[in-house]
Amino acid sequence: KAVLLAAEALAGETKDPKGALDWALEAHKLDPTLVPAACVAARLYAGQGALRRVWRVIVKSWDVASHPDLAEAYAYARLTDSPVDRYERVAG
Repeated sequence: KAVLLAAEALAGETKDPKGALDWALEAHKLDPTLVPAACVAARLYAGQGALRRVWRVIVKSWDVASHPDLAEAYAYARLTDSPVDRYERVAG
């Protein structure tokens, strides 16, 4: 079920961000190791400016399945940051 929800979230990320976020969060709740669900949720939260929520989603997944896509989603959560700021967020 989590994989299907993550696929729905990926497909709806640009067309239906609200629905996509709901699907991604449900998939993430069912399976925190499902990196695509965590990344979709992180990107959509970042679009809302909710950096703390981005951090919570990424950390929950990172603790069970460290993956470079999670680090990238966290690094680019705030597009206005400088490269140094992105590095410090990920390294910190």
